[in-house]
Amino acid sequence: ARDWYLSLRESGQAVFYQPSDWAMARYAAELMSRGLNSDRPPTGQYVSALDSVMARLLTTEGDRRRAR
Repeated sequence: ARDWYLSLRESGQAVFYQPSDWAMARYAAELMSRGLNSDRPPTGQYVSALDSVMARLLTTEGDRRRAR
């Protein structure tokens, strides 16, 4: 989760992020961290919600292509 969050700062899209985007990224990283540290495997709903947050931040090449 930490690696994912820190990688956002090095990404090209980081120049476009506003403070609210960084807050959402911290929220996603916290959710990711809690899920990874849990004794139970993540549910499909949890993974889907996390993927949705990450997609809104355009964190993958596919997300950025779909946004064009």
